[in-house]
Amino acid sequence: GAALFKAIELPHERNTQRITRQHLQQSNESASEDIQNLTYQLNASACIAAEAVGYYKIKDDSNDEDELRWTYTKSLMFAFTTMATLGYGDLVPTTHIGKGMSMLFALTTIPIYYMMVMLYARHGITLLDSLIERYTTDVNKTTKLRYLILHGLLAVLGLVFAAIYSIEHRANFGDALWYTFSTFTTIGFGDFVPSHNSIHMFYFLVFVTFVYVVIGMLVLIWKDTFFKLHGLVEKYSNGICSACCNISLHHGAILQKPGMSRLQEEEPIEEEMEAVEFDPAEEEERENNRTQDVFA
Repeated sequence: GAALFKAIELPHERNTQRITRQHLQQSNESASEDIQNLTYQLNASACIAAEAVGYYKIKDDSNDEDELRWTYTKSLMFAFTTMATLGYGDLVPTTHIGKGMSMLFALTTIPIYYMMVMLYARHGITLLDSLIERYTTDVNKTTKLRYLILHGLLAVLGLVFAAIYSIEHRANFGDALWYTFSTFTTIGFGDFVPSHNSIHMFYFLVFVTFVYVVIGMLVLIWKDTFFKLHGLVEKYSNGICSACCNISLHHGAILQKPGMSRLQEEEPIEEEMEAVEFDPAEEEERENNRTQDVFA
């Protein structure tokens, strides 16, 4: 992916630089001697503004890899943030081919990446359980230790990630925590972004993937709680719906047959109510079967 994005976007970036330099050179040559200095200052300000918004770099040497945006390292960072659904927005394709390939790349790699993350998360749960079993075999204690270890590990990883970003970018710790939150939740607000140097990129890829595996492990141990809560909500909602149906049938029977006696009104209604009577045991068994099918 990185090689593909570099091959598509880098020629366009170099061409943009070349055209911009030619335009600035023509502007300086056509200016009179009296205003040449002022024109140079204005052009320099335009270069600074263009670099500030991050669209392109204006340098005399377009082969300087540090000043190009679509180097292999930066392309790899773009490919990873796309695959991980981070999307900071600091580096985006500008060609139509690049945009089309980005959409195809995202649709292909996002499911594969998160399937691999959840696969490693399942292996991580197995490893964690084997370590916990060395100290206790009690089911309740094992569950509590799972929650404690994984939540504590995630908190430590978040603090370390924020501290590294704060030191590297000389940002205050509050902003670093904000950047950490936007990264760990895959929101990627874009007001704070990772640097694109090779060392930081390697650390970023490994660290963030490890964090997502830990979050995947938490999701796996939370699933039982979520499904119990879902079953409880569904049970009560079905009971409420059944009661609403009974009330609707009752009033519907009264409106349809106003000449019937009270006893005659209630007899068919009771039959309707029995037809829609809610059975908690059957609903719970159905929910358990559905849950087993989902996780099978």
